[in-house]
Amino acid sequence: MKHWNWIGFSLVVVILLTASLQAQEKQITFGFKGISGELKIYEELIEEFQREHPDIKIELIDLTAGGGDWIDRLLVMVLGGTTPDICVMEYQRSLSLIMQGVFRPLDSLIQVDPEFSLDAYIPAAVGAHTYENKVYGIPRDIQPFTLFVNKAELDRAGLPYPDPHWDIFDMRDQARKMTVDLHGDGVIDIWGWRIEATLTRMAPYFYAFGAEFIDETGTQCLLSEQPAMEAVDFLYDALHNRQAIAPLSSAARFQNGDVGFYLGGPWMVPDFRRIEFPWDIAPVPGGPGGRATTLGSDAYLISQTCPYVDAAWEFVKFCSGPYAQEKMVQLGHVIPSLQELVASPEFQYPVEPPYNITAYNIGFEIAKASPVNLHWENFQKIFQQQMLAIFNGQVEPAQGLRQLTFQANVLFQQ
Repeated sequence: MKHWNWIGFSLVVVILLTASLQAQEKQITFGFKGISGELKIYEELIEEFQREHPDIKIELIDLTAGGGDWIDRLLVMVLGGTTPDICVMEYQRSLSLIMQGVFRPLDSLIQVDPEFSLDAYIPAAVGAHTYENKVYGIPRDIQPFTLFVNKAELDRAGLPYPDPHWDIFDMRDQARKMTVDLHGDGVIDIWGWRIEATLTRMAPYFYAFGAEFIDETGTQCLLSEQPAMEAVDFLYDALHNRQAIAPLSSAARFQNGDVGFYLGGPWMVPDFRRIEFPWDIAPVPGGPGGRATTLGSDAYLISQTCPYVDAAWEFVKFCSGPYAQEKMVQLGHVIPSLQELVASPEFQYPVEPPYNITAYNIGFEIAKASPVNLHWENFQKIFQQQMLAIFNGQVEPAQGLRQLTFQANVLFQQ
């Protein structure tokens, strides 16, 4: 009888200790969006983090699971009061949620943490996740848009590689010389330049003429002003009159070898490394209005509803630190936001394309955050619709820009 009492007592002790450990364990949810390779890396990072922090349990929520747009699933969670404690997302998507109070500023955590310094990160990346002088996200990466260059077509046309300080007129002229009907049948086989009508892909060409999309208050569209008119007139002429740009309906694609110049970001590199023809990158061109390129950047954010902010901060620091960034860089689709990693020989002297890292180094200096406000998603849709109408010849450029500006301003007043 005494033997069974001792066993019973031991079981009670084990149960109480287990319950005590579970009570001490801090449960954190982490909202993921990205490619499958990233998912595997995050699973490995979570295992490593939990070995170092046994009192913190990270539950990964794959927002991409089941198909559909990950942001829609996140918004449903936000509305339902189940926002992940930590999210990784681009500033274009996060800033509208920050404005609505979904994520918390991190300044108080940064200020009291002697192990952490924002100075370790490339300033443009930090700036992208700063709103009203408060830092809301610790950047995972920095993704300046550059031009992918088909070196085989440059060589065929007898053209030099783009100079780092080239302008948009140089680009147009080179693109025109690369455009060719190889078979003499009246059908263009190689196009010098391909554009897409999205705001992020068009922005560098607008910036070359000094155009801006939205004013500093985020309430007025500026696309009916003269600089934007000049940018669209230039592109329209390059497409319709000079045959430098492929029609937007064209099936020509950079990866197929029938396009000379194509604007994109580092996330495209893994796919492009399978291309058989020689290629590299070049910085976006400047113009009479200056020079800037679209900035892409993801960061780690902590929700206002997170119950264990200190534990979440430890995970954010781990994921944005050198160990985690190095693992992510191995996929080849991101540029690290940490200055020490960007300055490393491994980054500056790559063994696979792109080799022209000068284009990225220039991009860090001229990268410009997209003009985000509460209506960002719908503004992008309006912009794309009107750009398609203009470049497909359905509306005159000036009229299309006026219509775009009117529609945007109506949207911004809602």
